[in-house]
Amino acid sequence: MPALDTGNQLSFTAGEIIIREGDFDTCAYRIISGHVEVFRNTGSREVVLARLGPEQFFGEMNLVLEASRAASVRAVEPCVVSVITQETFNRTLKSDPESALPMLRVLFERLRIMNAKYLHAVSQQNNAPAASKPLDPPAVSAATGTRVRQVLVLSAETDEARKAMDMPSVEINSFPFRIGRKTTQAAKSDAFSLNDLYLPDGEPFSVSRNHLAIDMMPNGMYVVEDRGSTLGTVVNGDVIGIRTGRFEAFLTKPKNALVLGAEKSTFRFSLSLQPAR
Repeated sequence: MPALDTGNQLSFTAGEIIIREGDFDTCAYRIISGHVEVFRNTGSREVVLARLGPEQFFGEMNLVLEASRAASVRAVEPCVVSVITQETFNRTLKSDPESALPMLRVLFERLRIMNAKYLHAVSQQNNAPAASKPLDPPAVSAATGTRVRQVLVLSAETDEARKAMDMPSVEINSFPFRIGRKTTQAAKSDAFSLNDLYLPDGEPFSVSRNHLAIDMMPNGMYVVEDRGSTLGTVVNGDVIGIRTGRFEAFLTKPKNALVLGAEKSTFRFSLSLQPAR
């Protein structure tokens, strides 16, 4: 167990609330097993903001901010979490900074997201191009009337992409799913990178250290978000990032083309919905 953890573990059953929006406390949590969803109440309905799994953190902003919780978190299946208090976090920063790097990466990523959302809001005011029509949610079975369970699969489309990914494809089960460049530093010791998939790349770089995130929207739609990369991201021929002033593109096809970097980049992938195994 990482030194950042207090050793205090809590277990929750499916549907149990771990953090409640509006409550005041100053601790964060690391997921040891199971999955949780982060959501907010908008008055008439719940809006799911993220789905997180093992080794991911939540509630981290309250380690540095004395404020009420901005969202609720509940277990979607039986799960175990480890509690990280302000005292533990501060002590670890002084005595063993390397152990605090995972949490620092989460905090830096939160700042990147806030900055990207600000830039997106500005671009919308400046009449940036509208996003394409999103891909329809997963189909409903005619036999059972229930939604067919599907997973989003990231597949390499070039030899260079397969070599960089070190596998032909990967199922995405937790959101957001972040992709970025593997730096000369070991990923675990790089305080400024936070990715679920690290891609090795050489100069001139096509992939930025923190390049893009694949996320699921509250209505079940999927979206690719550029995280302020140098060269941008291309989704089904649609360029997003600093060059265009628009930072997100919805997946609109059963099989979606994804390019990291400029249009001629060899880091080419596809994103497709496939039946869960």
